[in-house]
Amino acid sequence: MRFMSKNLRMSNEQLDDEHAASAVTNDPAEAQKKSFWRRIRSRKDAGKKLFWAWVAYQSIKGAITLTLIWIPLMLLWFRPS
Repeated sequence: MRFMSKNLRMSNEQLDDEHAASAVTNDPAEAQKKSFWRRIRSRKDAGKKLFWAWVAYQSIKGAITLTLIWIPLMLLWFRPS
């Protein structure tokens, strides 16, 4: 939202200058640099999705471990002899 509000406050000349500065160049090093940052940005987006997949995995793993290992061990430990 911040990006949109910045663009709304900019004049057309400022937008044209900014677009010209970010235009694609024929320099391979510059193209590789931009693609590097684009790859970093895409990994951050993928990382956010993977984080929630990791949280779900850990929750399921914890529930299974609790159910199949810790609860039976506690029942055996506290069972009256």
